[in-house]
Amino acid sequence: MHPSLSMLDEAIELARQESALIMQDDAAGLEECVEKRIGLMQNAWELRDGCNVDLLSEKLVALRDLQGTLDALAQKEHASTRDQINKRKKVSQAMGVYGNKMRRSQLPQVVMNQS
Repeated sequence: MHPSLSMLDEAIELARQESALIMQDDAAGLEECVEKRIGLMQNAWELRDGCNVDLLSEKLVALRDLQGTLDALAQKEHASTRDQINKRKKVSQAMGVYGNKMRRSQLPQVVMNQS
């Protein structure tokens, strides 16, 4: 097998792993995986001379499709995270309002005198 095809196969496998890393919120693992995949794709492209064009095209299309899936998944996770942040902000604001009202009310405190 041509080295470019082998590298693209590895890149495809890494792209599949990225999907799981996105779901696990593993930013460090995802970054490492993406960097490896980019390197493999760059090397594969540089070494493409003499490679069967049809096979090369097949691998590149597979990577393009996986990238589309990864983009959609990342956007979904981003939206979910944004929604969670907004919900927490609302709860925090409500608690702040409650705290302010409680401080303003200055409920009388009973001090017991000991005789």
